[in-house]
Amino acid sequence: MPNSASAAGLLGRALKVPAWKVTVPNRGESYGNFILFEDFCPFGSIEIEITAPSQYYNRIQHYKAEPPWIFSNTGLYNNLSLIVYQGLIHGLLWLHTTYYRPYADSVEDLTWRWWKLSREARDFYFFLASNKLSKGSFYVEAYDYREVYKGEYYALPSVIYLDKGKVYEFIIYLTVNSGKFSQLYAIDQAWMSALVSSPEYILVTLHREEIVDRGVLIYKITVKDREYYKGQSLSGENLVLVSVAIKVVNSDFSCFREHMSKLQMQGETLLKVYVGCPPGNKLAFDISYTLKYSIEKNDIYFDCLEPDIEIPCFYYEIPFYPFFLIQDMVTGQSEQFKGKYTFKVIGGGPYITENIKYFTNEEVLLYNSLNYSNKYAAIWCLSGNDPKNLLVTADGHRIFSGDTVGIQWICQKNSPCSDIPAKGLKGPEYFLVIEVSNRGIDTNTYCDYRLEFIIHLHGLPLNPYRGLLFFLATLSILWFILISFIIIRCYQSWLDKRAKISTVEPMILPARATDSKLLYIHNAHDINLRSSSSTSLNVSTTRLESSQNDQQPSRLHFSRVNVRSKY
Repeated sequence: MPNSASAAGLLGRALKVPAWKVTVPNRGESYGNFILFEDFCPFGSIEIEITAPSQYYNRIQHYKAEPPWIFSNTGLYNNLSLIVYQGLIHGLLWLHTTYYRPYADSVEDLTWRWWKLSREARDFYFFLASNKLSKGSFYVEAYDYREVYKGEYYALPSVIYLDKGKVYEFIIYLTVNSGKFSQLYAIDQAWMSALVSSPEYILVTLHREEIVDRGVLIYKITVKDREYYKGQSLSGENLVLVSVAIKVVNSDFSCFREHMSKLQMQGETLLKVYVGCPPGNKLAFDISYTLKYSIEKNDIYFDCLEPDIEIPCFYYEIPFYPFFLIQDMVTGQSEQFKGKYTFKVIGGGPYITENIKYFTNEEVLLYNSLNYSNKYAAIWCLSGNDPKNLLVTADGHRIFSGDTVGIQWICQKNSPCSDIPAKGLKGPEYFLVIEVSNRGIDTNTYCDYRLEFIIHLHGLPLNPYRGLLFFLATLSILWFILISFIIIRCYQSWLDKRAKISTVEPMILPARATDSKLLYIHNAHDINLRSSSSTSLNVSTTRLESSQNDQQPSRLHFSRVNVRSKY
């Protein structure tokens, strides 16, 4: 018969609990009909508390996509409803991968544009479907397809992303094991440690607190980026993976718990930490606040004749105060961008967006850089004088911070927006393509943000030469009208006489008393004006004699009358 120690080892292997020691009571000790296992786990229980939602750090986006509501007699999905559901899922994934807007949306949900019109009439559509009046006998609820922002606090994320200088914190609670048949550990014998694969990137700090009377240990753990990452990268690219293991000392293969009829090892927590620009962040132009600030500051509205909600409209004479946001597409939150950036005009075109042309690198420098200010080709400058502490890149581009910056449009004579003629009754208009970037100048983040957006500039002044030409043409027309008016006024009496003479009608005089059958007609064409002081008026008088008999031809008698008059 094997001894008690070998029997205990066999029993331990049979129970598949290699970390526990099986103890057989000595003779004379009676513990009943059971076997005692000696517990070497230095703690009794472990709990983890996170102080921020996991979604903020694991960067996982959640969408809700419920199947359509069925109102058919069978209650089963048909081919049409399944096709619609698959199409909606495909559209949701396509929207997630291709969604990009340079302007900040008033609603953070990506799907609100799908349903912004149908949501107003969704009760009507539901009424049709529930009364089996719709064609497919099913109903698609708009609210069932949306992005979900979860605030989970109960689970430690397995993956976290840290930007420059960012910190992730969580708390671990330990209770010291004090069972009757267990190995007794003092509270000062339970410790936790941290292992980091690349300590130059990550600093892990453990702050220990003891509650002796309750046998509880509290560890406040901080995972912080050490700002060792070099350069900047696009969102979610060129990340550095660092593994962090936080464990209770002497808990290896000693601490287990039963979960779903299986044993799980306790006392160790593993984290994957990605250092770099977290995915899901983007830079956006805050149209709403920019317009609101400009209207309040300048007390003027910026409406165009043909407004476009996608392209904001600004007036040339009024300074432009842009504001930008960092939008978190994962959590749905936005905050004002306060980092450093450069402001460049990289393209433009008159009247319509189809005329926009992107500038070459040489043209971008010519229109934006301070190094080429003597070329008189600048499109913009700062409102007021340049501050003394203004930072400039090696290429001569101004560096701005998150503070309010006023941009004044100047369109010098060699710039592309300097000579824009008026089109019809509309004044000169120009569309500008603007680039905002923090590449190589912002030391507060690992993210390489680049934003490109279009603004509509109206009310541009005419080119001085073109304006002078229009002025001379207008002045010539006014002088022509004035001289014509003077000439008409001076010769109006003479022209009136000429008009009266040319419009005299033949006059029929009454017949003589001795001859009632004769009519005398004076013809105005026989009037001759002579150049002497006296005017001789020769009038040919035609005498028309008609017989009483209608069938006989008329006889004309001509006589000559000479009339002389003196003025």
